[in-house]
Amino acid sequence: MELTVTRELHPDQLPAIHAVLDAATRHDGIAPLSEQFLRGLTNPQHHHFLLYDDTTIVGIAAYDGETAELAVTPTARRHGGATLLIDLMGHKPLWAHGNLQPAQHFARHLGYTPSRELLVMAIDGDPLTAATAYQFPDGVELLDLPTAYDRYGSETVDQLWLEANNQAFSWHPEQGGWDLDRLNQARDTDWYRPDDVLTLWENSKLLGFHWVKRHGDLRAGAKGEVYVVGLGDAGRGRGLGGPLVNAGINRLVAEGASLVFLYVEADNKPALRAYQDVGFVVVEHHVLYTRS
Repeated sequence: MELTVTRELHPDQLPAIHAVLDAATRHDGIAPLSEQFLRGLTNPQHHHFLLYDDTTIVGIAAYDGETAELAVTPTARRHGGATLLIDLMGHKPLWAHGNLQPAQHFARHLGYTPSRELLVMAIDGDPLTAATAYQFPDGVELLDLPTAYDRYGSETVDQLWLEANNQAFSWHPEQGGWDLDRLNQARDTDWYRPDDVLTLWENSKLLGFHWVKRHGDLRAGAKGEVYVVGLGDAGRGRGLGGPLVNAGINRLVAEGASLVFLYVEADNKPALRAYQDVGFVVVEHHVLYTRS
């Protein structure tokens, strides 16, 4: 096997790249690239590096300016291809989705150590049914986004949504510091539905929001996701977080979901305990490795 690497990615190469990603997913049981990096395949601000066996694309590494992700098709592994990609890209902080044993060994071999961990938690069965129950205090009202737009105006709601998001996630490397362009970018997907954004109000004050995601047809077995849930400063310390989480779960279950999952930072102990109290259990580990 004669492996080479290049720095170029052209639109006509996307089918071959997706074939590599699909093969890796089938083999590993987990997708090698996150949603952010999948969308980044057509983003000129992302940097991409391709691995070839002769003229066939067998691997890809991607860098978004902060972290990197990579994939090598299973039949081309253990021939030094991943090392070639990293050498060309530079030793950037690197995600290992699933934190599989081969990835751990590879990271240690290159001198990488864990620096951040994301957990995937899921809930189904009787705990999921129980988690659909919620109640808010008098004067606090849950509105889906179209209803909130009708009542308060889209520009006002979007601005308040951004304020609540940035207060809730001021510490977060991906979710914090959003502006309207970043929000619109996040909504520019084929799965986005405005009625799957639930907003929590006290009169005209936005207290928090819960954005849920459908990974396909829920009634056909697709998973639902607690995509983003957060409380702004005005909503904190009032016992609203649990009901807000359950309100989103209620929506997903009412639409047919039989399993709901979410991502949470492993070191966010209060959130981890809160989700465990609801009935979520850890099902996946995603680890960011950084070279010492």
